[in-house]
Amino acid sequence: MIIYEALDFTVGLYTAEGETVSIGLGLPTFIRGMAETIKAMRAHFGDDIGPGDILVTNDAYTTGSHLYHFTFAKPIFHGGKLSAFACCMAHWRDVGGVLGGVTTDIYSEGLQVPIMKYQRAGVVNRDLVDIIRMNVRIPETALGDLRAQVTAVNTIKSSTISFCCSARDRHSA
Repeated sequence: MIIYEALDFTVGLYTAEGETVSIGLGLPTFIRGMAETIKAMRAHFGDDIGPGDILVTNDAYTTGSHLYHFTFAKPIFHGGKLSAFACCMAHWRDVGGVLGGVTTDIYSEGLQVPIMKYQRAGVVNRDLVDIIRMNVRIPETALGDLRAQVTAVNTIKSSTISFCCSARDRHSA
């Protein structure tokens, strides 16, 4: 609901180094946070990023936002080399924490997910899914938000590959 009605999300395409290539509809304030998050993910994992991985975090100090904003990033490979990242940052309705009050520290705001892999080589990190499920009030909503962001980065990746292939075909004709 928040993602759709308030457009409290942004999608983007980033270079392998985390520089912005293109962004979609949504909140422009996420642009810098997404680029910095991609850079932090690259620094965290180094060369341990492979095809089929999806990276995730909601770390406020990394994203420059609050814990309700989750960032998912999917690497895009070309010729076996990391070439780009598909990225989506979106506001989740519930991440646990204090209800209806002002938080005084980051711990009372809710669940903190450090930079980690939601998916490794196409295999979902079930432990992470279980941790999220156990720390939110309405698991179906949170996991629906998660699936929406995973779908977004998968769609960005496939659209990017399709665009590049059609541009190559037009150029070589």
